[in-house]
Amino acid sequence: MWDEVDREFDQTVKGYAMNRNTGDIKLIFSVNKEDNASSFWFGTKDPAKIKNITFNLNEMILQGNKIYIGYNLGKEKPVSVLSSRIVSIDLTNLDKSLLVNISNTQNAGLSHFSVNKDYIVFSIFGNDGHKMFSDIYIYSFTKKKVEKFTDNNLSCSPLLTPDNYVVFVLRLQESMEMPPKGYEDTEYLLIAPANDPGAAKIITKSSKSDQVAVSLNGRFVLLNDYEKGWFVYDRKKHYLLLLKGDSLPVRPAFASDDVIVGLHQEDRGFSILN
Repeated sequence: MWDEVDREFDQTVKGYAMNRNTGDIKLIFSVNKEDNASSFWFGTKDPAKIKNITFNLNEMILQGNKIYIGYNLGKEKPVSVLSSRIVSIDLTNLDKSLLVNISNTQNAGLSHFSVNKDYIVFSIFGNDGHKMFSDIYIYSFTKKKVEKFTDNNLSCSPLLTPDNYVVFVLRLQESMEMPPKGYEDTEYLLIAPANDPGAAKIITKSSKSDQVAVSLNGRFVLLNDYEKGWFVYDRKKHYLLLLKGDSLPVRPAFASDDVIVGLHQEDRGFSILN
């Protein structure tokens, strides 16, 4: 799947999905921006026209035969986010389902989400004019509702494992007057059961990072620390490995259970690590 943008005027964004077995390509969404109005549609072509509203595509995730699309609707003057939404599109029939729709009273919006067969986890990130804040929410496909997963204004970058655990970053800020007991002014990588956020455990602490990856089988968790290197945690053996080196790429991701890929910023090269 991929998205296509009209770069000359930046007015139209279209999303496509291709069946690798048949080569069939489907147009799954389109966003068109005009002078003071936008129109967009997902799945079946039923444009929803909105005036004086901005459409900001967040990310797309492919899970089985469905594509999950996260986006924010907002205003340009003054700049604000009105609602954060996640929809699913069934690629077999292009049926659309609106799963998450959070209306925001503050200038906050969807910044990242993750999907598995049972849950969607996502973070809502914002700025109140004094400091940034972020919390994590979770949607259950069984309960069909959204619940708050954290309530500390400091949690971000959530990722789901196949066995229904949530890996996330707890970012403690210098502006905090009273950090939680036992924590320093730094960042922590934590893991918690999706149905019990209170049972969160610390994997490691970091100096500066928001790039987290989980292997396809859920055994390995990776944290990219900008200053120290890559922390790779083996959940089965409870072993933490630190990979160091100036040549480590950014945006690490697992291509398979034990292969990591990443991009280099300077020369835009590509790396594969076993």
